[in-house]
Amino acid sequence: MKLSRYTYLMMTGHICADITQGALPAILPFLIAEGNITYTSAAGLVLATSSVSSLLQPAFGYLGDRGSNQWLMALGIFLAGTGFAIIGFMDSYWGMFAAAAVSGAGVALFHPEGGKTANLVAGENKGMGMGLFGAGGNIGFTLGPMIASVTMVSFGIKGTAFFFFPAIVVTVIFLMSIKTLKKFMHMTASENDKKGYSEDNENNWSSFGRAVSIVFIRSIINYGLLVFVPLYWVGILGQSEASGSIKLTIMSGVGVFATLAGGKLADKLGFVPVIRAGNILMIPFLILLLMTENILTATLLLIPIAFCNSVPYSAMIALSQSFLPKSVGLASGITLGLSVSIGGMVSPFMGKIADIYGLTAAMYVLLGFAVVAVFISFILPKEKSS
Repeated sequence: MKLSRYTYLMMTGHICADITQGALPAILPFLIAEGNITYTSAAGLVLATSSVSSLLQPAFGYLGDRGSNQWLMALGIFLAGTGFAIIGFMDSYWGMFAAAAVSGAGVALFHPEGGKTANLVAGENKGMGMGLFGAGGNIGFTLGPMIASVTMVSFGIKGTAFFFFPAIVVTVIFLMSIKTLKKFMHMTASENDKKGYSEDNENNWSSFGRAVSIVFIRSIINYGLLVFVPLYWVGILGQSEASGSIKLTIMSGVGVFATLAGGKLADKLGFVPVIRAGNILMIPFLILLLMTENILTATLLLIPIAFCNSVPYSAMIALSQSFLPKSVGLASGITLGLSVSIGGMVSPFMGKIADIYGLTAAMYVLLGFAVVAVFISFILPKEKSS
């Protein structure tokens, strides 16, 4: 079965939704300079959008499972882009805060229904379908800062208005696709039933709990790498701040490729083997990174680390969804939304370890989480065979 055009539509929607999340940190220096807000206030804007987005996604996923609500995706994209676009036009900090929260709510609306729809329209190729969907988020996070930097330099803080245009275009495309998308989803659901994908169609909460636990662990590792790799490059390897930031760009680019490759591998080899392999292979590369002081070697090691970090992503999401066939939207909300909060909430504790014991100690804690992820990967139940 070939991937339908709706799989690429879901990928496009994910790009558009997550562009705003990637762009927000990039506009903070401009808001501080031109909007006269403090560093604490700037951090509050990130908290507004990320917490609202992550914590609301399970709730919206639960509501989405009550019926067919593809319109939520269109509304989510519209709110994500519009909320972000008006940040630069707010005269007060609380106006900016409210706009950031609206943008976060839009992201929360899109992801659960988007994840559920991407899963269904992928048909037999669920690994690749969720891989493309996940890669869309990675691309959005990568493009967001680039676009924000150009528009802020060109137009000042009112350059946030640019983000309204892709949002409205993609929103219209989704609205125009709702009717045919519903028909396609009903057809796909019927085919899946005939081929036995639904089986008894009962939620397996025990298996879902084990599957989602590894999603949470991986979120902690991912956040830790995002936070501590640039700091490690500066504080331990003695490189410049710009050099540390470039390393995140490298990891992001590798992550997009790895997410797609992981989806393809999951369809061929199964979800659990890909999850297990990614977790096992990350450990030796992390150990080598902590042992080397050579800049070139350390930089090259980031490539397999980023690959192993991202290659299990689509398999983890698809596996988690497979255990809640009656609540795929809720599963999507937890795995795509709440997991982000878990990683973000643990990061300050990791920072405290770095403050007290040093950056190397914090990196070794990440290594410890990677070992835990390997252990959990060996108690994961296998996906249902089709």
